[in-house]
This record gives sequence, structure tokens and C-alpha cells, in this order.
Amino acid sequence: MTDPITDSIATVVATGALPERPAELLALIDAAAVKLAETSLSPETEPELLAHTQTAERIRRRWDGISAALLVEVSDRNAHRTAGYLNPHQYLSQGLRLGTREAGRRLRMTETIGEFS
Repeated sequence: MTDPITDSIATVVATGALPERPAELLALIDAAAVKLAETSLSPETEPELLAHTQTAERIRRRWDGISAALLVEVSDRNAHRTAGYLNPHQYLSQGLRLGTREAGRRLRMTETIGEFS
């Protein structure tokens, strides 16, 4: 038996209906995250909740890779200077208000999985 949600997503991806530009994709992801945060999980069955948790974890892991790729670009291009910060750590900790420890954690993750040029 096929899953209608998975089938509809596969159709969207196969037909190229998703945007191509990073800004548009990020806006779509942001809008979906806002909608999901506003959606009640109460009607979901336990098996559905477990499946949703697996999907959320898969998304989080993929997002780590996307975040690392963005930070590599920021670092390689010195884009943090455009925003007025001396280094990527300062940009993350102060500019994005992540704090010193979280900024360090993200930069270590990026150094581990990112490909700097």
C-alpha cells in the first residue's frame, strides 16, 4: 500500500515543482516549519508519532549538512565581514545571537563535515 503524502511529495520533486533558488527553498522550509509548529500532534496515533519523530530526526541531520555548507560559504567568502563581524564565530555568537558555546559547537561541526576551499 502506498502512502498518499509520500506519493504527492515524490510527484512534486519529480516534476520539478519545487523552487530552484536557495532563498525560495529556505522561505518554503521556514513557512512549513511555522505551519508545523502551529499544528496539533494530538490527533496522531502512536505509530504516526514515531514515524514523525524519525522524519524530524532525518530532517535535523540533513539540516546539519545544509548549515555546515552555509557556514563554509560564509567563511570562505568572508561574508561575516560584510555583516560587520571579524570572524565566523563572532558572526554566529553575536550576529545570530547563538552565544559563544553554541557558535563554537556549530563551527566544530562545520569543520568536521564541511569542505572548505
